[in-house]
Order: sequence, then structure tokens, then C-alpha cells
Amino acid sequence: MPKAYQGPYPVFVPASEQDVIYVGKHGNDANSGLNVQNAKLTIQAAITQAVTNGAAVGNEYVVKVTDSGIYDEALTLAAYVHIDAPFARLIKSSAAGNVITAVANTSVICGWIDVITAQIGYVKNNA
Repeated sequence: MPKAYQGPYPVFVPASEQDVIYVGKHGNDANSGLNVQNAKLTIQAAITQAVTNGAAVGNEYVVKVTDSGIYDEALTLAAYVHIDAPFARLIKSSAAGNVITAVANTSVICGWIDVITAQIGYVKNNA
């Protein structure tokens, strides 16, 4: 059974290393994301991969961002997929909208969330 990480910051820990999708600036969204060498390039591609791999209650996934880069993308989270990006900067540099849209049973750890005029940094969708 998964358990909470007892380190310097809280993060969800998956039941298995197979339930981690890696992201890094060296990555490519065509990669599997199943190890650091085959990391995805974007967080959203990793979220999509976790859902494709079967993220569900009892089979939760962690998207692990391996570097401190800037990730300029609008993120739509999925249930039972958690984001662990403690040193990353999450932004959406263009147009109004949400930087992160969350649903139930998700969590996000990140270093920074930047917003511009008419944006919301983090919004929880109760649907």
C-alpha cells in the first residue's frame, strides 16, 4: 500500500517504481518515461502516460520532474496522478486561463507557480 513520504516535504510515494513517470529537460514526449534515461519532456505528456498506464484508486502514479527547469504549459491533472516537481517552476506564459487545473485525488509539489494577468495559478475542479 502506498504511504506518505517522510522527508523534508510531503509527497505521495507510489507502491512500485513502475508507477513513476519521469520528466526532464533532456526528455522527449515520445519516450516511455519509465526511467530517467527515457524521460518525457513535458509534464502533461507524463500525466497522459500515467492515465494510459492505468492510474486508478489502488494504482496511483507519480510524475517525477528530475530537474529545476521552467515548465511552460497549462496542466490538467488526472485523478490518482501526483506531481513531484520540488525544484521546477510551473508557468503558462500565454493568454488567460489556469496554470494548473486539478481534480480530486491529486497532489502537486513544485518550487514556483507563476501567473500573468487574468490567470489563475491553481484551480480545483469539483466535477
